[in-house]
Amino acid sequence: MEISDRSAADEIKLNEICKRMQEQSEFIEIYHCHLPVLDENGIIHWDRETDIVESGPYFEDAVSVLEQFVYQEEG
Repeated sequence: MEISDRSAADEIKLNEICKRMQEQSEFIEIYHCHLPVLDENGIIHWDRETDIVESGPYFEDAVSVLEQFVYQEEG
């Protein structure tokens, strides 16, 4: 959701995404589990050398699904 708040042309450094995380374990889980899966499935593009994350070709589809979950939790 952090990435969805930016325009499609924006890129974001991974450390910017993780600033909000309170626990190191959350960062480790995102870095080693979630980011690789999101990258492999075309939701994001993650340049591991520079730690830059950009939206991928299926990004908007994933955002639509996430927004539905957020809406259900809030509603």
